[in-house]
Amino acid sequence: LLNNPHIKLIEEDQVRKPSALFNDDIGNPMDKQITPYAVYQSQADQLSLNTASNMKVCVIDTGLDSSNPDFLSGTVDGTNDSGTGNWFEAGGEHGTHVAGTIAALNNGIGVRGVIGTNPNMHIIKVFNEAGWGYSSDLVNAINTCKNNGSDVINMSLGGTGSSISEKNGIKAAYDAGVLLIAAAGND
Repeated sequence: LLNNPHIKLIEEDQVRKPSALFNDDIGNPMDKQITPYAVYQSQADQLSLNTASNMKVCVIDTGLDSSNPDFLSGTVDGTNDSGTGNWFEAGGEHGTHVAGTIAALNNGIGVRGVIGTNPNMHIIKVFNEAGWGYSSDLVNAINTCKNNGSDVINMSLGGTGSSISEKNGIKAAYDAGVLLIAAAGND
């Protein structure tokens, strides 16, 4: 195949998985009103985030539990995927937790996200029922985020091996002015 002049690149489609869930010391974020460690760790409590409400954050993860009261106002939409299902039906709690860390409303219920008011989010569910997806799914999701006007893309995921396709997809989004945030490795 590599000798075919019409083929530009061949590489293994790497497996990607959500990064580890939050620390067990925090417990279920719906149990009580707490300000998450992420707000202090990122020093977001020291900033005025008025400009953040004008930005669109795309979360590539396990989907979002649309019944969660922390996302009942603002603009939250997403893209469905025939392989993973509806973006608004969480395939595990990881995606809702990550979205909450970013933008859970400051409404006296559960946690408060870094943004905390009027989330403008786009959700893409890339992980299948078994809890994994391919790097090609990630590249498609990055392109979808970019094409839906996202200013920031969050990816709390990881896996082994590198991917030229991922590198190219990330660079294209970056070149279009999108800020990409990735997990640093929870475990």
